Amino acid sequence: MTERAFLIKWILASGAGMALGFLMFINILFFLAFGFEFERYWIEPSEGDVENAEQILRRGLAIGLPLAGAIFTSFQAVLLRRSAVDLRLWVLAGPLGFIVPLLLIWPFTAIWGDIPGPVEPFTIVGGGLIGVAFFQWYLFAAKAWDQRAGFFFGSPACHWG
Repeated sequence: MTERAFLIKWILASGAGMALGFLMFINILFFLAFGFEFERYWIEPSEGDVENAEQILRRGLAIGLPLAGAIFTSFQAVLLRRSAVDLRLWVLAGPLGFIVPLLLIWPFTAIWGDIPGPVEPFTIVGGGLIGVAFFQWYLFAAKAWDQRAGFFFGSPACHWG
């Protein structure tokens, strides 16, 4: 497979994994809000639904985002099945990448309340994707460190020799 063909497949697999992962995340939010009452998924919420929205959102983020990350990285792992990277760790990088920004932002929202505007969702999703990318980069860098002595903490940027 050429480098260009792999890149196209990588983009398609990442996009499909992201779309399916976040669709699963939205369905988890709906399920936490309405359970098995599927007809309520598409009607105007009642007053009781709105009162519990904050708790439902927090539970949905805690459950749904790590699951979305696992689905996202699973689609990528299909293309990497012949590589030297441990695919279990690769798939685990997805949930870890999304848990880190949640753990970093939630104490601030507990102190100051919700961050206004779209800052909080962009921070959680963007930070999650950056976290996933960091953990995945570290897996590749750590593999290079194992194969060639002289790397410090698995970072190609810190070559000693």
